[in-house]
Amino acid sequence: MDKAPKKPGSLKKNSALNAMRQVCAVLFPLVTFPYATRVLGAGNYGKVQFGFSIIGCIALVACLGVIEYAIREGAKVRDDKASFQKLASQVFSINIMSMAFSYLLLIMLLLFWKKTDGYSVLLLIQSLCILFTTLGTDWINTVYEDYAYITVRYIICHLISLALMFLLVHGPEDYILYALACVSTDVLAGIANVFYIRRRYGISPRFTLDIGGNKHLGPIMILFGSTVASFFYINSDVVMLGILKDEYAVGIYSAAARIYLSVKQVLNASLAVAIPRVSNNIAGNKDNTVLLNKIRTALLLILMPACCGLFAISDNIVLLFSGSGYLEAGPLLKILSIALFFATSGCYYVSVIMIPYKKEKLVLYGTIVSAVVNVGLNAVFIPIYGYYAAAVTTVISEVIMLATGVIFTRSEVRPNLVKPYIVSAVNICLILAIAFAADLIFSSNIAILAVTVALSVLSVALVIFLAYYKEASPHVRLFFKKLAKDRGTQN
Repeated sequence: MDKAPKKPGSLKKNSALNAMRQVCAVLFPLVTFPYATRVLGAGNYGKVQFGFSIIGCIALVACLGVIEYAIREGAKVRDDKASFQKLASQVFSINIMSMAFSYLLLIMLLLFWKKTDGYSVLLLIQSLCILFTTLGTDWINTVYEDYAYITVRYIICHLISLALMFLLVHGPEDYILYALACVSTDVLAGIANVFYIRRRYGISPRFTLDIGGNKHLGPIMILFGSTVASFFYINSDVVMLGILKDEYAVGIYSAAARIYLSVKQVLNASLAVAIPRVSNNIAGNKDNTVLLNKIRTALLLILMPACCGLFAISDNIVLLFSGSGYLEAGPLLKILSIALFFATSGCYYVSVIMIPYKKEKLVLYGTIVSAVVNVGLNAVFIPIYGYYAAAVTTVISEVIMLATGVIFTRSEVRPNLVKPYIVSAVNICLILAIAFAADLIFSSNIAILAVTVALSVLSVALVIFLAYYKEASPHVRLFFKKLAKDRGTQN
């Protein structure tokens, strides 16, 4: 007898779990990068990264717009097993076809692009991530909001990958084994998903020629267009810096952009957990107003202090992660910390509201406008202002995406956000004061960072608790009650 899907956890718990997973996604490369660059050497490490850059583009074609669409539509029928099984098989079949097409593209590259000579084995091994991501259908776990499993599986698979890297990679000639260790996370996750999803939900997606026609393909292709346009404008800064300036400019900008994208990834992950819940409410004709306002309030309370904190310690973070040779990236990170506010706010409107409410065409139009503006401004201003222009155009592009979301979600969102802005303003003042004082008192960069981050987190948490005491106190009492009960049980 199939187990019934468990009741979805709270959005707060799911957000914390998904954010934890994204933090791990930032931390694991901090361990692997120094080891891999030292053992493999610049040449062979560059080979692996070049291979992954090709596979990244191929994977974009393989994924199509399937995942976003599947999560949205799957959340609407997740309580009806027969309907969900049918949807899962149809979407899975479309994904199999797009994956087959992506492998055809890969084979064509290997046969006819001279740049890939000598890369056949490496690229085929790296492409395993495409195969097992498709077979794993991890979006089903997201539909059922099973973030505990997703997070635990992610950490275990990455720990195994780390172990394989240290066991197998000992010299420059082991770059193929390093690539295998890297993709082992996707391979293991895919295999685990096949068994877990079948056992936990009684769902087994199968290939079928009944793919639902334009009912599925139309929205999927629109979402794919948005993904491509977004990928283009996010990566165009580095590409155009390389074309219009030089490698030095690319290196400086990339040092700041890597930190910005990591923080953005963590914040956006906390929003992604709301998509299945919002979509499920839409299917049940439930009002999302209260839910969306709660999400927006929580986002503001976290996002504004995070952006301010990143702005305040930009120079220190760059020095810690990239070294003194990249200090010019500090001012760029300050600019990008401003972009972070618009980018994450835009993600709230676009991913949490517009896509569940089937406004993907408007998302596509907004993304195309952002991409065109970004590329156009970069072409004009990068030759004059270099990497500063690239950072500013990123801010402008994110503002356009946020404006798209605000304009086209007015009928769904009726926010009452005066209080969170006031609370956030207080927190911003505290963070700036703490950062300024730490910089005056300490000379060590590590000490400045540690004190600033620790005191800022504590002060922000305290201010939020005091401002929302009525809402928070029941949860605090419940926590201590459970803690006391657990201690009593142990005794």
